[in-house]
Amino acid sequence: MIGSFQKSEVQPQHFSPGIEESFAIPLDDEPPFWAPLVPLQQRGSKAPFFCVHPAGGSVLPLVDLARQFSPDRPFYGLQAVGLYGEREPYITLEEMAARYIDEIRLIQQEGPYVIGGFSYGGNVAFEMAQQLHNQNQAVSLLAIIDTIAPSFDSKQHERIHNPDEELFSFANRAAESGGKKFSLTLEEFRRLNPDDQVDFVMEQLRVNRIFSNRVFSSETKLRKARRNLRIFQNHGWAVRNYRPRVYADRITLFRTTEKVDIEAYQHMYDHPFFADPAMGWGSLSTEPIEIYVIPGHHGQIVIEPNVRIMAQHMRACLENKENELFANEAQPQVVGKAALP
Repeated sequence: MIGSFQKSEVQPQHFSPGIEESFAIPLDDEPPFWAPLVPLQQRGSKAPFFCVHPAGGSVLPLVDLARQFSPDRPFYGLQAVGLYGEREPYITLEEMAARYIDEIRLIQQEGPYVIGGFSYGGNVAFEMAQQLHNQNQAVSLLAIIDTIAPSFDSKQHERIHNPDEELFSFANRAAESGGKKFSLTLEEFRRLNPDDQVDFVMEQLRVNRIFSNRVFSSETKLRKARRNLRIFQNHGWAVRNYRPRVYADRITLFRTTEKVDIEAYQHMYDHPFFADPAMGWGSLSTEPIEIYVIPGHHGQIVIEPNVRIMAQHMRACLENKENELFANEAQPQVVGKAALP
């Protein structure tokens, strides 16, 4: 099943975080079949690295990272269910994590596992590690890539993660780019059902000629673009409704600190956990948080040249943990730890 993906090479590209990355997948051709597990780099005999997609659901942003592990460690991306219309996207992180664990066990039946996730995917990887721990399966590396931690404070979490507001903001940016404004208010947008919300956003993209009508040149591409937005919408609600638990093992965080004047990143900068070196993960692990600060901003951490620096740290972590089982060698900055309830 997996080998068929080798017929077409996945190409890397620069992208923006958040809803813009929902359009990172090619809109021209459907694959001959679909599976969540995508082999991005298959050479090597070491334990595979399984990495979860960002919010848009595509594994394309992970391609440069995958190349860093050749030739000794296979690298698999996990892409979102629903990306190609095979079924509705999952609406909870727990469902996503359980499905992705089923997929990685097709390749590796027993731990220790190497798992990670970029941006939104860090939340899913965290829940995967929780479920694997509950199944008595070891995780040698849980790599959280520039993800702000979910909060125990449900009210704060719901205020910060607001998919209605993000979709509305995206539609507003599309209108402004075309020199237009629309009369619909955010409160009115909230009252629309999910399908009507997506229809409204798609209409703003169409009338303002976003993507130079590339997305809208055929009914097939239109359906794909709608699916991408629906995935972003479902993923937004999944993380908003997630209630984290303390993880009884170590979390390794790879983060950026640079701020740039890009509106798509502002939501991240405004989060109270962004100023915390551990991005809020300290309260979610019984172990100290390993922190590696990577040059650049959020959109640059998984592309050249910064991805090379991050991958060097990842390989060092894996070598230490796989060879010595958390040997007491030189360690990165460590902060905080939580107690299990």
